[in-house]
Amino acid sequence: MTSAAEIQRKFDMVHSVDSDLNGVPDLLEDPVLGAPVPFIGIPFAITGCIEAEQFDRGGQGVAYYSLGGNTVTNDYRPTMMQIVTNTTDFAAGFIVDNLRAGEWLKYSLDVRVGQNYAVESRVAGIGTGGVFPVEFTNAATGAFTNTGPLTVLSTNWTNLARTLLPLPAGTNVMKVVMDTNSTSNAVCRLNYISIYPSWVEGVPNLDPKPIDVTMLTTNDSSWTAATNNTERIRFALSQLDSLNPTNGGTIAIPEGTYYVAQEEVNESLDAERNSVALISRSHVEIQGADKTKTKLIAHNRATTIFYVGRSTTFEAAAVTNFTLRDLTVEGRPHQVSVLDTNTGTFTNFWETGGLETHDAAIGNLVVFGGVSTPTARPSVNLLFTNCLFRNPAADGLWSQISCISNVAVRNCEFVFRDGTNGAFPFPRSITNTNISTTISNPPGISGVGFFVRACDNFAQNLLMLDCAFNGNPALTNLSPNNTYFDAGDGIFWGQKGANWFVGRCGLTNYGLEGIQFSDGPAAAVANDFRTFVSTFSTVGVLAFGFWTTVNNSTNDYTFYAVGNRIVGGRYGYWEHDPPTDPSVHSRPNFSGNYIELTPPYDLQIPTYDSAGAAFEGAKVEHANIAGNKLVAGGHGARWQTEAISGLVLKNDFAAASYRALAYTGTNGNIGPAFRFTILRNALGQGSQFHLKGPVTDPGIFFSSENTFKDGALTVNPFVDPASAPVHTRYKP
Repeated sequence: MTSAAEIQRKFDMVHSVDSDLNGVPDLLEDPVLGAPVPFIGIPFAITGCIEAEQFDRGGQGVAYYSLGGNTVTNDYRPTMMQIVTNTTDFAAGFIVDNLRAGEWLKYSLDVRVGQNYAVESRVAGIGTGGVFPVEFTNAATGAFTNTGPLTVLSTNWTNLARTLLPLPAGTNVMKVVMDTNSTSNAVCRLNYISIYPSWVEGVPNLDPKPIDVTMLTTNDSSWTAATNNTERIRFALSQLDSLNPTNGGTIAIPEGTYYVAQEEVNESLDAERNSVALISRSHVEIQGADKTKTKLIAHNRATTIFYVGRSTTFEAAAVTNFTLRDLTVEGRPHQVSVLDTNTGTFTNFWETGGLETHDAAIGNLVVFGGVSTPTARPSVNLLFTNCLFRNPAADGLWSQISCISNVAVRNCEFVFRDGTNGAFPFPRSITNTNISTTISNPPGISGVGFFVRACDNFAQNLLMLDCAFNGNPALTNLSPNNTYFDAGDGIFWGQKGANWFVGRCGLTNYGLEGIQFSDGPAAAVANDFRTFVSTFSTVGVLAFGFWTTVNNSTNDYTFYAVGNRIVGGRYGYWEHDPPTDPSVHSRPNFSGNYIELTPPYDLQIPTYDSAGAAFEGAKVEHANIAGNKLVAGGHGARWQTEAISGLVLKNDFAAASYRALAYTGTNGNIGPAFRFTILRNALGQGSQFHLKGPVTDPGIFFSSENTFKDGALTVNPFVDPASAPVHTRYKP
């Protein structure tokens, strides 16, 4: 006989998905409520990206307002708003269409840090001249702010942004209000809204007359020429000391190719001792003639060209307002310098191996130093724009333990393994085995465009916008197997930070994680991922909560991957490590992405590989997987150990070659806390099942109105094991 406790448990599980117990999941109904309710049950954490169609639940006049005439013809969610498949924007997903003056939509937000933000709406005009503002009201104080009128000037998809908008911390309600129709009697189509930190970038109060760097030697890689160029750059920087210390100054490096070197090469020391220029003064701008016209090239593999946050006596110094713009910074990872005792100068020899960095800053092109204590002031307002970072011995930009805040990287390129100077082809070897700092491979942490290392406090407000990464320009075909490839890791890896945003970047031939977030909240939006590297760990976005950031709550570990195109590799999104606090889960939002993955080489031991997945999550809750299109890949979504809740809504996973959905871990959670709601998806059987469930009954899979495919055929669902806790409801 079933116990009363077991009956209550199963009742609670069903009630958590279908609160009125009418057999229809709550997300497939549109009741009028007394107040708006967050679409996925919790407010969207900010920094983040919110899909337009995921406005609050609560019905007409409460969560949204429609003028009528938009009958419920869409099958994303039953409202009078017109939600259609996105067929013309960059990736996949859905949009709210035919928005007209007088209509509005509400979204519940959790602003983790009260500060200024950019509010960026992804819109396309229906005609031109439509106008709308975006309004924000704080739930606790009633504080109100808005973007002001945003005018849609094109029928093409574009971003309309308002910057420096102050948002208080806590729960806020965002209201998108259609104000004025276009010439075609509608305002716009709305895809999503990104919200990320905003500040006044660049060096303020710049002196109108730059200090020119003169008497440079061009196209000469000798030690004498390189050290001369270093002295000329240092001399120009020293001239800034004549300015008012509160004003900013520019040093201008003319067009040309200039080799530069540290005072003395010592690979046993860190980057500051091997730097060309130590930046300890605030309010400094270093400017070239253009990205490809001014080139600074490292003399040897240990040369760091700019070290920001150290004085000439190697004392730590937090820096405020630093800009690097309009130039190329290039490494020489195969050039090892040795001292000529007869001349007192250094000469280079070619080394096929790499530099052992010992997980330190040596070998990076630009390093952020400064103070690393928990109470120290971070370096603030660092801007990199229109720069090319090419062939570093390790990484392009590196934050060395010290904390940084308000860093913007815009329109920059990061290129690795480019040409003979940058490549580390197989089979790898060491030329001179007498050099203790040489290893056969590139260093373990290498090939990252911007690596933000964990600091004693936490790094916050980091933007990478409209940048490009290429891990190896020579790769034009798939790697021959899943072991031997030569490529940089990815464009961004952030540890112990908050409010990170990577958007509109192009990533080519990333070897491991194209973008890695080790804390949040953080978002990757509208990026173009394309790689010919294919290993079991090649992934577009890797994200997991690990360090304490804002206040160590679960919503700090919220991650967004929205509107991306991911072509190649084994995974689109992967969360695989638990946070430091065993009670905390990450909260991924994976929506509107186009995913076309590379098949595995071999799933048999000992040649281990992985079938891969558009989405893979381990210790996740409230996973929001919606509106994605899988063109090729092993799984649509797969959950591992300790995943406890999620929504799978209106995805096209019919092309899954292995299983559309799978839970392959073990889980001790029981009751309503463990639930996955699977609604209105196209699910392919692949070579196994539509859904692989847990053997025991730890919770509930609530499946409603899905289409089950076996190739081109529509079939009955195939679930393994047959006794798995899957409650299936077919479309009436």
